[in-house]
Amino acid sequence: TIQAKFRAYKDSQIVQSAREQYCRKKVATLLAALWRGRQARRLAKALRRENWTRNKMAIQLQCWARIGFARMAYQTEQHRRWLWVAPFAAVNAQRTFRGWLGRRKAAAMKDDLLRRLESMEAASLMLQTF
Repeated sequence: TIQAKFRAYKDSQIVQSAREQYCRKKVATLLAALWRGRQARRLAKALRRENWTRNKMAIQLQCWARIGFARMAYQTEQHRRWLWVAPFAAVNAQRTFRGWLGRRKAAAMKDDLLRRLESMEAASLMLQTF
């Protein structure tokens, strides 16, 4: 009958409307999930990049700190060695110079003595020839 057909038509419209609404919700949910997934992947990538950068900077800072500490330790060790060697370096320089000066004076005295001996020998030969 007409009423049954009309009711069937109305029911099919309600079912069709419900199906379309379900599909729209499903599509909206799927699109939202895709969007959230994409945003999550972008965020994860940014976090990985930030962590990588922080790690690299931390390594660089540690390297600079180690260089600074090593430089300070080296300078401290050099200063300690200098404090140990400096007094002996002055004494060694004085000893070397005084040794050189003594050898020079001894050579001058030897030359002077040889000249005096030669002049005495020449004088004695002259006296003997008279």
